[in-house]
Amino acid sequence: MGKKYKNSHIFNIWSFFFIPLLFLLTLFLSLNIYFLNKAYLNVYFSNRSYAGFDKTEIFTSVHNILANFGNSKITYALGDRVFESTLIDLGVQFDEISTSERIFNYCRDSSFLKSIQCKINSIFIKTKIIPAYNIDVLRFNSVLDKEFANIDKISVDSGIIYERGQYIISPSKVGEVIDRASLIKDLANNIDDVSYQQIPLHIISDQPAIVEDQLANVLSAIKIIEKKNVTLVFGFDKWNLSGSELVNMFNLDKLRNSYSSKIYFGYLSNSLLVSDLKLDTFVQASVPVTFDEEKVDSFVDKIAKSIDRPTKDAGVRFENGKVVAFTEAIDGQLLDRSEVKNLVLNNILVEAVGSETQSTINLPVKTKKAKITNNEINSLGINERIGRGISYFAGSIANRKSNITLGSKLISGTIIAPGEIFSFNNLVGPVSAEQGFKQAYVINKGKTVLDDGGGICQVSTTVFRAALNSGLPILKRTAHAYRVGYYEQNGFKPGLDATIFSPSVDFQFKNDTAKHILIQAVVDVGHSKLQVDIFGTSDGRRVELGNVLVSNVIPAPEPLYQDDLTIPNGTVKQVEHAANGATTIFSRKVYKGDLLIIDESFKSVFRPWQAVFLVGKG
Repeated sequence: MGKKYKNSHIFNIWSFFFIPLLFLLTLFLSLNIYFLNKAYLNVYFSNRSYAGFDKTEIFTSVHNILANFGNSKITYALGDRVFESTLIDLGVQFDEISTSERIFNYCRDSSFLKSIQCKINSIFIKTKIIPAYNIDVLRFNSVLDKEFANIDKISVDSGIIYERGQYIISPSKVGEVIDRASLIKDLANNIDDVSYQQIPLHIISDQPAIVEDQLANVLSAIKIIEKKNVTLVFGFDKWNLSGSELVNMFNLDKLRNSYSSKIYFGYLSNSLLVSDLKLDTFVQASVPVTFDEEKVDSFVDKIAKSIDRPTKDAGVRFENGKVVAFTEAIDGQLLDRSEVKNLVLNNILVEAVGSETQSTINLPVKTKKAKITNNEINSLGINERIGRGISYFAGSIANRKSNITLGSKLISGTIIAPGEIFSFNNLVGPVSAEQGFKQAYVINKGKTVLDDGGGICQVSTTVFRAALNSGLPILKRTAHAYRVGYYEQNGFKPGLDATIFSPSVDFQFKNDTAKHILIQAVVDVGHSKLQVDIFGTSDGRRVELGNVLVSNVIPAPEPLYQDDLTIPNGTVKQVEHAANGATTIFSRKVYKGDLLIIDESFKSVFRPWQAVFLVGKG
């Protein structure tokens, strides 16, 4: 009898725990299955339950709510004055997709155990989803500034002004402005709750960033510095800085920018600049004596323009194989701008407390010696022509001729030492308007367009031909993408060209002779001819250029006619010229005596080019 009672007791205890547990587990599994593709229990948005909504239903509902909310008026009041604007006007941009995903993914994005815990909690606990949104900060601040333009009384900073023949400290003034920090906090709460509740506005004091006491040391320094005079000296040249000019270099107009205290409030990925407010608790500090960097730099740059000059090597110019002109070597010099700036500022600031009113600064100038001096020019071995390149450019527009002339001047007179490499891009530099190059036609992205430096490849092509005929090693050479008519004038075959595109595509050759070599370029505009000569000392090398073999000729596509409303009706204007495609190859053998020292081929693949005509419809 006792044993039977014991077993019954155990059974009752087991049933007490197991049956409710089994019920809860069954309920949980049932809910999990039911809400498999639906928003879970107790998920609310805008005071509405979304339990059991699928993705489409969620998005439709969210879209309607946020569209209406964004376009409805939000009011904020200051006493009897009421302001209103829509959230859209304030630059609030709702993300309906992300908001919908927040609702649907509640209890789904976490780990397995957290997901179970979240789903169990959601049976008993209500969860509010807030909308996802971004704010156009510039638009937000612009609207508020406009709304409160007649209310905000911005503080006035103390400053240094020149009045009645002397510098004085202008008074500061405390302002009163709308408390934007409180406004933004309340507005954010409204957005989170999708609420239209009116927002109360509050006035707070706007303390000046700079008050009179902070500028006492600045005024004291100004009164001393305005009596000073600084002279900067280099050789026989002098530059003076009077006291008034020194004071003008002070940061008097930028003190507020340096000492304002900005307040930021971050929402999501944005930072809202509330205002350029000074709080009552802002700790005022003494304003340091500083200078306007731009003004000091501008003064130093003016001096540098008078001092700086490039290094120029001694050189010679040949005509008919004889020296007809000699260029003297000039050492380069460069003003150390950074050091001058430090000397000026240090002299003014450190010496401001001194009694001396006159001070002198010797300008630091770096000298770069000429690589080839006057005494060395005669020993370089530049005494005869070792190679020549010629090209023609008949039909070029004026700007193209100008660019050919400028490019030729930049390379002419260049002396290359034994073992050195000639780099076209390094010598010519960036092909830009700043260099003096003009706009002429070039090929860019499949079209003939005007761009700086059109025609510079006429110069690189001619140097390539001169280096070929001189027997010098060619290190870098790139053919044009299509055949250019200029380079085939007067019987030249296609493939004897070299394009450049600074800084990526360069033309280079090496001086592998035992003596220096000189490059001289002569432009004959009247005969549309460019000639590049290379002078040096012949070491007996002989050049054999093979005939240019042309193959795989591809006819140019049929001309393309395009209507253009910008030119008169009936006018036809050609903007692209046809060119056949082709593959070319030629060989070069260079001998020194009977020894073959260079044996190479140059291959070019040109693609066909289509003529394009614009037909006026204007």
